[in-house]
Amino acid sequence: MNRQTLILKTLQRVILSRIAKKIHLKVKDLPESVIKALKGLGYNKSDISIETVTEISPFSAGGQGQQSYFVVVDLESGKKVIEERGSWGGENMFNPTNRVDKDAADYKIPDNAVVIKGSTGNYNFANIYVNPNTLIKALPEPKGIKLEEEDLKVLKIFDGITSAYRKEYLRKIPKSEEITKKLVQEGYLKQNKALATQITTEGKNAVSDFKWNPSSL
Repeated sequence: MNRQTLILKTLQRVILSRIAKKIHLKVKDLPESVIKALKGLGYNKSDISIETVTEISPFSAGGQGQQSYFVVVDLESGKKVIEERGSWGGENMFNPTNRVDKDAADYKIPDNAVVIKGSTGNYNFANIYVNPNTLIKALPEPKGIKLEEEDLKVLKIFDGITSAYRKEYLRKIPKSEEITKKLVQEGYLKQNKALATQITTEGKNAVSDFKWNPSSL
């Protein structure tokens, strides 16, 4: 099994098991052609959001000190077949035909292609979009423990609440310290030597379709 096939299998396994439209993957586990494209765009985070959609628009609203981009990578050839950038700061009158600034129409994502949309400048962010037809079928269920509702709530707090306010929310979850330790052991959270805790890529995927807001506590 080649690397591209393995990554596509990983992608679909998560999607089929969670029935999610949005997941996260570690950048190092992506095909080399996608890793190279992300590096060229200045994206240096350890993981990235991936959404399965059939159509997408090149348009991205710009912002001060930012330049949006729209890139399509062919997974078979490993080449970028489209690389378009918007105007710095967003749409302007001197660049009237720029598709990233102007074109809000949706276009079908080809099979075996990956779309990268994002922005660079004062900060850099990106998302990947892939056609569900690209993914490979009939995959085994992923391994891992069954997460209970309280487990998911703790993960959601680590995912959406900054470290300055987490303790306040965690105190409202019964046995949150025990749950946190368990989630660290299972790889859904990670801790450094100072016991600072962060959610992992696996943790983000676990709560990707868990509809609960910590503000409801």
